[in-house]
Amino acid sequence: MAADLRSGGFLFSFLLIFVPVVTVFSYCLDALEADRRDRSILFWKSLPSSDTAMVMSKASVALVIGPLLCYAIYCIAAFLIVTFATNDQNTTRYFVSPLEILFVLPIQVVWALPTVGWLLLVSAWARSKPFLWAIGIPIFAIWLPQWSNEVLHYSQNTQWLFGDVFGRLMFSGAFSAWFLAGVGGSGEIFSVNSLGFVGDSWRALGLPTLWIGALAGIAMIAIATRLRRWRTAD
Repeated sequence: MAADLRSGGFLFSFLLIFVPVVTVFSYCLDALEADRRDRSILFWKSLPSSDTAMVMSKASVALVIGPLLCYAIYCIAAFLIVTFATNDQNTTRYFVSPLEILFVLPIQVVWALPTVGWLLLVSAWARSKPFLWAIGIPIFAIWLPQWSNEVLHYSQNTQWLFGDVFGRLMFSGAFSAWFLAGVGGSGEIFSVNSLGFVGDSWRALGLPTLWIGALAGIAMIAIATRLRRWRTAD
């Protein structure tokens, strides 16, 4: 039973980490592009609400409402694990984990800004196939410097582009992704199961990559707002 509890905990941690990535991708990429595709943007523009309010509401769903829904699902799953566990098992950890996760949700909101901003920007700009544009442009941005190194015989380090550009744009929506930046010295995203999870997570506020990514995300959301103001229907 102890093994079942541990495997169940890892399973739901896995869901908590990666389910937000899928939901953020699907929601944000469709959020603004669908308005133009079905011409509902004309209806929204006829309302007194501003483009800024509309884009911010969509960003809030991805940054706040989505993680809260995933958190609620995680709490239900953890409760079911504890309920069906035998009385002789130490299930304290499974009661505490949801509370710990709640404490670090503000970090999740700030950390996810680059991904949400990038996807909303692509959704506001792309006339079709936003998914291909969303992954294609970062891949090209990584490939071009590497190609230049080979052709021009440069020796510039381009490995950081994978984590600081592609990783931050694509996977910042993954819960506890800040551990990949070295918070707590683990370098593993599954540190969500570690004892110092809350304290190590809040140390992410001292990472330059968090604030650079947050500023970039805010800038991309602002650009997406301007694009929505200029674009009507495709």
